[in-house]
Amino acid sequence: MYTAKKEIEHYAPSIINEIPQKRQNYRILINYNGKSIKNLVKIANVIANARDAEISYLNVVNVPIQLPLSSSREIADKEVHTLENLKKELGDSDSTGYLIRLSHDITEAILATIEEQGTNLLVIDFDDLKNNRKLMSLATCDIIGVVVRDNFDNEISNVVVSYDRGRHCDLALDVADSFLKSQGSKIRIVRATTGTPEKELNIINKINEKMFDLGWQKIPLERFDVRDDTLVPKLLQNFNTDKPELIMVGAGKQSEQAFSPKTLEIITKSKNSFLVISNSRFSEIHARYFWEKIGPRLKENRYFYRIYLLITKCAKYIQPKPKSFDDYYN
Repeated sequence: MYTAKKEIEHYAPSIINEIPQKRQNYRILINYNGKSIKNLVKIANVIANARDAEISYLNVVNVPIQLPLSSSREIADKEVHTLENLKKELGDSDSTGYLIRLSHDITEAILATIEEQGTNLLVIDFDDLKNNRKLMSLATCDIIGVVVRDNFDNEISNVVVSYDRGRHCDLALDVADSFLKSQGSKIRIVRATTGTPEKELNIINKINEKMFDLGWQKIPLERFDVRDDTLVPKLLQNFNTDKPELIMVGAGKQSEQAFSPKTLEIITKSKNSFLVISNSRFSEIHARYFWEKIGPRLKENRYFYRIYLLITKCAKYIQPKPKSFDDYYN
């Protein structure tokens, strides 16, 4: 743990690292984007209020590869000023944290922060996510890519979940539940039927079980038959209503490497705002989870605990020490 933290500080050093004073089990990380930060904050606050979560803001300063990180701190002066303004606008909270990192690789800095902070959910502008295969394939947390259109403020009162049979849409229902609890948003579920009657029955049963677990009653479920070539037009027709609506879609089967082409087509052709949701298989598995479960048992057994202390002490001294700080970047 100590070695990992030191390594992170070597290739993504922190300029500001203000972790939340009150740590929560569910942790949300917002990747700073100047154009959409206010809307990213709105989405994160809705989820945080429903799940009693903490929120951290990450701003990664991209340093040109030819410049050493150790002598590039002045590049971040503008971002520090921007962060101070954001803190004044949002107000102080013991469940809010702020981080600024320097890095030659923004994605590496985001991934390192996810691991370091034990992040469960990353909220990010979809433009920063859609072509980032590295982030999608290596992130160990759930991800919400936010697509903001002109009527976003009115759309969050009406949420549509476009349900396919992937795990991503199960998370979309959980996110929609946060909007219901925090905002009182109205919800409807849309299901484009593409499989056999037997498969569709299983999917509908799965949806009903999820709705029962969430305690939902009288939530409309709209179903319509489509062929593969009519899937996108039919969904766009369903989304094209007079009522402003926020659409939640799953990342698709290819989400570990890229988003589904149909998902991208729907987002491009629709005028609605979207939350594109990727459900990681590892979002609930973090080092702190294992330590909370195993740590107390380990300490109860003095022999195992002594072995643990000996291993951590050896790991600390085995790591080679550089001659100077700049050696890490050259």
